[in-house]
Amino acid sequence: MGRMTDRTAAGLTGIAYCPEIDGLRALAAMCVLVGHLYWLEFGLAGSGVRLFFCISGYLITHILLSAHASGAATWDILRAFWARRVLRIFPPYYLALLIALALNAYDIRDTAWWHLTFTTNILLALRGDWDPIITGHLWSLAVEEQFYLLWPVGLLLALQWGRDPRAAGLLCAGLIALAITWNLALSEAQHAREPGYGLLLVQQLDALGAGALLAWVEARGRLRRWWTVPVLAVVVTGLSMTVGLSAFLPGLAAKGLSGPLSCLSYAGLILFARHGPRPLAGALLGNRVLVWLGRRSYGIYLYHIYFAFGLFRPEQLRPGWATLLVCGGVTIAAAALSWRFMEQPLLKWKSRFAYVPPRGIAHAPHAV
Repeated sequence: MGRMTDRTAAGLTGIAYCPEIDGLRALAAMCVLVGHLYWLEFGLAGSGVRLFFCISGYLITHILLSAHASGAATWDILRAFWARRVLRIFPPYYLALLIALALNAYDIRDTAWWHLTFTTNILLALRGDWDPIITGHLWSLAVEEQFYLLWPVGLLLALQWGRDPRAAGLLCAGLIALAITWNLALSEAQHAREPGYGLLLVQQLDALGAGALLAWVEARGRLRRWWTVPVLAVVVTGLSMTVGLSAFLPGLAAKGLSGPLSCLSYAGLILFARHGPRPLAGALLGNRVLVWLGRRSYGIYLYHIYFAFGLFRPEQLRPGWATLLVCGGVTIAAAALSWRFMEQPLLKWKSRFAYVPPRGIAHAPHAV
């Protein structure tokens, strides 16, 4: 399927495939790899995970809004959404996890139930440590799955029962407000604790909600020509993450509100990817290398810690160029194989779970 067809065809998901979004996924995955394998103090590693959250909130909200607008029944939308998420997330996740459980790597069997049920983030928050270290990165996938379980129900109920068409938008904004309220309620000591309550779904609702709110506003036909405004936030939040928010807004930094501010940056990047000037956005985010990596970004994120601590013991792992090249190379190769022989074949089954019956609309194979 040609590039322009991919961009314009909504397919069975109700949202057109955008190669530049895959480019953003690639950048997010590379930030995580650099932060975990090359430079532990790399500030953008956490931002990569949060960018993933914002993209997820944006895409799935767009899909749900499109399916509802088409007249599909609420239960049909939920069934299709959850079935497609299972096909996309579960096979690589459980394959890697079951191998680790079979080997009992780092005594993972002691906490197996948490990982099997996508509640790793709750375990880490309660215990206050990253053990077992081989599963520490699964906290973000737990957040995603918890959001996938709850958000479609809330959004579709708001769309179905809300008398005011703005009810869904208010609900999206409410996610951000809830995260900010949670941040304000936590003490400075709790903000400083790692891992801690920041791994819970409620604290990540600002990034997820920012993506959801962006999708709602965009679905109403607004902001398409205003992508430059939030993109300016990239500069602001970039300075805050490099110079330091505490240098000029110490009160906000102390209360952990730099996170919600950074969501403006993620939303700006998504708007640039979707509606920025095509030659520029395509060159920066839609080039073949980034798109190739972006389509395999789930495997890259999922497998990299398993390989890092499978090849090295914790006391032997020395972040640096050698570790990045060896572990990163093995991870990307494994993610490519996973995509080719497991993920891509399973994605074909998504057509069996259409949000809306296909009425002669071309299917966009790489949409969410």
